[in-house]
Amino acid sequence: MAYAREVYEVNAAAGETEFDVTFPYIQKSHVKVSVNGTYTTDYNWITDGRLQLVTPATLGQVVVLTRETSPSERLVDYQTGSVLSEEILDTDSLQGFFLAQEAVDVKELTLSKNNADQFEAGDRRIENIANPINNTDAANKQYVISATAAQVTQASDFAVAAGLDAAAANTSAGAAGTSADVALIYRNTAQNHKDDAESARDLAQSYRDSAQANLAAANIPTNLAGTAGQFLQVATSENGYELVASVAAPSFFGFNLVNNGRDIEMTYGREDDFIAEDYAEWTSAENISYSLINNSLVVTL
Repeated sequence: MAYAREVYEVNAAAGETEFDVTFPYIQKSHVKVSVNGTYTTDYNWITDGRLQLVTPATLGQVVVLTRETSPSERLVDYQTGSVLSEEILDTDSLQGFFLAQEAVDVKELTLSKNNADQFEAGDRRIENIANPINNTDAANKQYVISATAAQVTQASDFAVAAGLDAAAANTSAGAAGTSADVALIYRNTAQNHKDDAESARDLAQSYRDSAQANLAAANIPTNLAGTAGQFLQVATSENGYELVASVAAPSFFGFNLVNNGRDIEMTYGREDDFIAEDYAEWTSAENISYSLINNSLVVTL
């Protein structure tokens, strides 16, 4: 399930212009629209949950709506002596929460492992693969065809030559019955042709094996069962790949006002059990830390 991404495939012959924004957002500028993989700003908001393309998306095109919350610009800047309203705290915590959701959505856009511990492309083509360098690199179709074309052509030529030699051998064997002497000559000639044919056959087999080895060297996974949620990375030995699992480890942060509302008290941790109702405000985040400096809340990304 995507938290901040909605995909629409246009099935109407007349095209479509209006699309629902099914996920929450902080600012409308955080909602991005792409048509067939190209971002566009050529649209208008009809309501807070629906937008309209100026140019209709045509039959067969894919319209993708995504939320891209600001990862570099803080939407809330706490000031000493300022009042921590519900709106301020909600905006600050939602920014971190939405960023975490969007990071989770990324896994739907990358190769992951299935239950057979193999990478699964979901019946989708993998585009823009560079030419391989190492023997264990994946190879694109153009590279494989180019790398094996000469061997396949040569193997085919040898196979044709072998067929011609075999035919000549049969002709010579048929003519050998005219006399013993002539038959002996033709037999030897036929044997030579046979040897040539077998050599050509062996050479053709060698080229076929070489072509198969080149394909095997591409190291393209054929079964991704059991590898759901895992990623492919270069092994420490740098002579192949290994599968790794991405494990999220968010921390809990709870906030209360103490001393008759004059001071902020923060509770945080990762392994303990926390009850959200015990805190006036709370949030959980990964790679984001909160601290109290001079009774002011400081967020570090």
